[in-house]
Amino acid sequence: DEEAGGKLRECITIDPSDSRAIGFYAKLLHEHFGDVGLSDRYFRQAIKIDPTNMEAILGYAKFMEECRENDAMAEHYYHLAMKTDPSSGDALSQYAHFLQHRKRDYPGALKHYREAVDRCYEDAELHVDYGEFLSEVYTEYRELRNGEWQDSSMLAEEQYVQAIECAPSEVSYYVQLANFLTRKKRHKEAFKMYQTALTMDENNADTLGHYASFLEESKKDHDGAEQMFLRAIRADKRNPIYLYNYALFCQDRRKDYAKADDYFQRALQIDPKDKDVNEGYAQFLRHKMKKKKLAAVYFARAKGDFSKTVPGVVELPQEAPSSSDDDSDDSDDSDDDSSDDDSSQASSSAASWTSGSSSSASVSSSSSSASGSTAVSSVSSVAREGPGDKKVVVLLRDDDDDDDDDD
Repeated sequence: DEEAGGKLRECITIDPSDSRAIGFYAKLLHEHFGDVGLSDRYFRQAIKIDPTNMEAILGYAKFMEECRENDAMAEHYYHLAMKTDPSSGDALSQYAHFLQHRKRDYPGALKHYREAVDRCYEDAELHVDYGEFLSEVYTEYRELRNGEWQDSSMLAEEQYVQAIECAPSEVSYYVQLANFLTRKKRHKEAFKMYQTALTMDENNADTLGHYASFLEESKKDHDGAEQMFLRAIRADKRNPIYLYNYALFCQDRRKDYAKADDYFQRALQIDPKDKDVNEGYAQFLRHKMKKKKLAAVYFARAKGDFSKTVPGVVELPQEAPSSSDDDSDDSDDSDDDSSDDDSSQASSSAASWTSGSSSSASVSSSSSSASGSTAVSSVSSVAREGPGDKKVVVLLRDDDDDDDDDD
């Protein structure tokens, strides 16, 4: 990401009127570096330079939706994108997604999904999104085809199959179809689909995680499920969801509370602000370990309150106070014993994941998504500084803020 940012800054320096480069840089700042203010200004500058720049318009609509949570402005830019290019399947599908998730306008979402599929029939990801909408949200929908009514489940399956036909080498689409078949209790077909996905990539962490949940819940094969959970963790050691779901497995299936505690803590080491992991760990501490005071800390963290500290854990300040070299050496020597104790406790912290068990976080459900978590960027958010604390080429004038309505 830093390399991409550097190249984009170079392009902007060479040609300050390069709307595409400015738009891509704004998207990078938004999605990867979390620089909200600078991203906003670069999006607006890109659109001002080229009002037909579809990538910038759709990127800014998504920015308004996800980052600013300004639905009115997001909808304005989605409409602007569809007006700029009425044939754009991307604009239709993104607006359908917006109507589904932000406005809860399901008839409107259906209309735009159908139009998008008609215009972009070879877009595999679009078929998956439409399939999920039909199978999990708009479940009462029916469609008359060739004199026969087809319900939303039949139509959804058609979309998953079409996604595979559009991109037969994409493993995730086989997993999506397997998950759909599992929800429909068609376990033999789901098993074959998972096996196909594993044949294509036996070390795919997402496939292993979903397959582990399938074995746990649908096949009641706990030994096989445990093997898949551990393989998923080995395949992606930095993903807290795999660790979290294995913690739940240890808690509910194995009744091994010591191991469950270990994996809950590992998950929180990787993402201390994950809402679902904090809440799951709090439930575990309260109901299984009977540690109500400690549980209260994690219940608070699940709600975004990090004011309470965890007993026995020394939380380091954001900035160490300046001191002389002699003072630093003395403090280091005096803290050796205590820091060793703290680090030994922290080293048992871990994280976990699963997909679909009744007690574990289902990958397909909103309750298990990582959307509740807040990524902590290592990049400084100081204005005018970019990835890696490198100075950003800022081509914007102060009077650009006055042009919101013109965009």
